[in-house]
Amino acid sequence: MDHLIHFDQNPRAAEKPSLHRTSNDAGFKIKHGDIYEQNPLASDSLTKLDNEYNELARTCQAFNKNLFPDDHSDLEQDAPTDEDVLRVIRQAEEVWASSTRGCHHLRWSTTLLGSCATALDAHSALLCAFPRGERYRSLLYRVLQSVIKASAKYHKVAEGLSQALVEINEAIFSARGAGLDASMRVLYPIATLYSQIFLFFGEFMYWYTKKAKCRLLKSHHQDFYSDLQYLVHVIRETCSSINLERIDTTYLTAAIGMKGGTNLSRATLYQMEEARLSQAGLRGTDRHVASQNTIIRQLLWEIQKDANERKRMADEKDMLLSQLVHLLEQKVHGLKRGKNDEVVTATALEDIGTETISLAFLIRSRLNPEAQVIPSIAASKTSKRKVSRVELELSSKDLQDFFDNDDQLLNLELPLEIYADPGVITTLREWTLSSPSQVLAIACPSVTSYPCPATILSGHYTWSARQAGLPVISHFCSPLSQSSDGSNTSGHGLVALVYSLIRQLIELAPPVLDCEISSDPSAERFRKLDGTLNTWDEAISVFDTLLNFVPPVLVCVIGSLHVLNDESTESCLQSLVRILVRRTNRPSPTSRNRATGTKPTILKVLFSTSGNPTVLSEIPPNQIIVTDSLRIGRAPEHPIFLESNTVRGNCPL
Repeated sequence: MDHLIHFDQNPRAAEKPSLHRTSNDAGFKIKHGDIYEQNPLASDSLTKLDNEYNELARTCQAFNKNLFPDDHSDLEQDAPTDEDVLRVIRQAEEVWASSTRGCHHLRWSTTLLGSCATALDAHSALLCAFPRGERYRSLLYRVLQSVIKASAKYHKVAEGLSQALVEINEAIFSARGAGLDASMRVLYPIATLYSQIFLFFGEFMYWYTKKAKCRLLKSHHQDFYSDLQYLVHVIRETCSSINLERIDTTYLTAAIGMKGGTNLSRATLYQMEEARLSQAGLRGTDRHVASQNTIIRQLLWEIQKDANERKRMADEKDMLLSQLVHLLEQKVHGLKRGKNDEVVTATALEDIGTETISLAFLIRSRLNPEAQVIPSIAASKTSKRKVSRVELELSSKDLQDFFDNDDQLLNLELPLEIYADPGVITTLREWTLSSPSQVLAIACPSVTSYPCPATILSGHYTWSARQAGLPVISHFCSPLSQSSDGSNTSGHGLVALVYSLIRQLIELAPPVLDCEISSDPSAERFRKLDGTLNTWDEAISVFDTLLNFVPPVLVCVIGSLHVLNDESTESCLQSLVRILVRRTNRPSPTSRNRATGTKPTILKVLFSTSGNPTVLSEIPPNQIIVTDSLRIGRAPEHPIFLESNTVRGNCPL
C-alpha cells in the first residue's frame, strides 16, 4: 500500500496519507543496469518489477520500525540465506508449540516449513534469470523473515499468512524450470510474477499494521487469508502461465465469476481487486492515487459484502442453526443406563429457590414470544450520523488492557466428550432450533474446580456455532487470584467480561453504522471507560447500543457466571443479564440491519454456571436447566468419566 499507519500516530493523523518516500529516494532505488535502461526493447514488466522492489523495501523498513521490539526482525544483517529463513520458521513453530493454546489446530502453519524449504530453491532458480536477481532474492528473504516472525504469536494471523504462503510456494515450485530460460520473453512473465509477490507482501504489511493499530491481532474474528485470497489466486495463475510464456489477464475475472452473489457484488469485488493489482509497478504520485483508489474500492466492497452476508444469513438461519446442533451432538451424548441405574433428570435445585421443573415441562412451556414482547415505543425522528467500524475499533482499542482474548474461547486439552441426560440434550436442541430469540442457562451442582461441566458444555456449544459459520460473541469468566492491592477481583472480572463483549460486537458490526447522534458509540463514550465499576453504567450503555447493529443471527455465550458472583458485583452483573434477557423479549431493531428487510434478529444467549448464583433470578425459571447429569468422558463407546478437576488446558478450535 502507499503508506502505513504508524503505532505512534494518533487516529486522526493516521487518517491522512503520510508523506512517503518514492522509489527515487536515496537508499531505495536500484541503479538499473544497461539491460534495463539502455535496451530499447526492455519491457514494462521489468521496470515495474524494479519499482515494486523499491516500494517493498520502503514498506518493509517502515513495517519493522513500527513493530513491537520483540517482533522486530533484523534487516541490517548480511544477505540472508535459505537457512536463515528456515530458522525463523522453526522459531515460529517453537512459539506455537509452547503456546498455552497449542499448535495442533494450526493446519497450514504446521506445513509451512516443508513448503518453504522447497520453494526457496525455486525462488533462486527463477530470480537468477535477472541480472539483479540476487538483490530481489535478498529482499524477498528478509521480508519472509519479518512477516513470519511478526505473526508467530498471533495464531489467527499466522494461520492465514501460512495458508497464503503455502499456496504461493506450491505454485512457485511448479514454475521453477522457467528460470533456466534467460530469454526476454520468459523474463516478462517472471517479472510480472514477482511484482505481484512483492505487492502481496506489501499488502500484508499494511493489513498487519492496520490491525495492530486497532489492537486486533489477537482477535478470533480476523481472517487475513480471505482478505487477500484473490491476489493469491492471481499469483498462482501467473505461475501456471509462465511455462506458456504469456500472461493471461482473464483469470481474475474467471475467479470472481465463480463466486456466488449478485452481479453487483461481483462487479464491486472485481473493481476492488483490479484496483489493488493496478498498484503493482507504480511509484510516486501514481502509486499514491492508486493506493487511495484501492482503499475506497475496498470499503465499497466491504459494505456490499456485509449486506450480502447479512441477507444470506437471514435466509439460511434455519440451516445454520441445524448445522450447529449437528456439530454439537457429535460431542454431546446421552447417558446409557443399565436396568438398575437411577435416572437423573434436570430439576431446579432447591438452593436456587425456584420451583422443581421437569425437562418435559420445560420443553412444553416455551415462552410465547408474542406474549412476552415489550411494546415498542415509536421513536421520534432524530438526527443521524455515519460511523465507520474502523473508527470504533480505534476508539475502543484501550479496552484490550482489561481482558484477555484467550478467555473468549474455552479450549480443552483432551478430545473430551460430554454425557448428559437425554432430556438435557433435547432441551438444548429445541432451544437452538426455535425461531424466537431466547436466553437459556445451564447450571450444575456447585464445584470447586474450573471449568465446571456446564461450562465445558457451553464451550463445545461455542465451538459448534463457530464451525457452523454463525456469528458468535463469547467469554468464559476465569477464576481470578487475589489482587495484590486488595482491590475487588470480581469487579475486574466483570469489567473484563463486558469489555470483551463490546470489542467482539464492534468486529461484527457493519463497515459503516448509521447511528443516532444522541446515542452513537462515539470515541468520547469509550474514553469514559476506565476499567473500573465506577463507569459501569456507561459500559453497559455502550454494550446495549452496539446490540442494535448485530447480524441477523447472533450466538452469545457467557460461561462460568458463578465466578463473578459477589455481593459487590451483584447489581452490576444482574444489569448485564437483564439487558440480554430484555433484548430477547422485545422486537429487534431491524431497521439497523437493512439487508435483512423486516426479518427480526435472532439472538441466542447461553449462560453456564454452577451452584446458586443470585444472578439467575433475572432469568425466567423455565429458561434454566439445572442438572447433575453432566459427565465428561474421553470416548462415547467407552466412557471413562473424569472428575472435572482433571479437565483443564486447551483443545483445537
